[in-house]
Amino acid sequence: MSRIMNWIERDSARTDEILASRPTLWIIIRTLAGVLVSVKGVALTMHAAHAWHYALAPLLFVGGIMLAFESTKILLERVQTRTPSAIEHE
Repeated sequence: MSRIMNWIERDSARTDEILASRPTLWIIIRTLAGVLVSVKGVALTMHAAHAWHYALAPLLFVGGIMLAFESTKILLERVQTRTPSAIEHE
């Protein structure tokens, strides 16, 4: 169990590093894409016509939440690290 948790922590840290290296606009677009995927999952659940729709909808919903959450976390870190003096010099 410990090896699995260590692997998850390393993978999460690596994902955060990759996202932190991306431009802010890219992260904002990724956040909005996550929200859209979540909404698509909810809409698919509401209007499901086949059994596979019921299987796909939760995956879309959770996947969208994960995309949006990871991107929002990076955006919040960027906002918190910016100081008023850094904004004035730009």
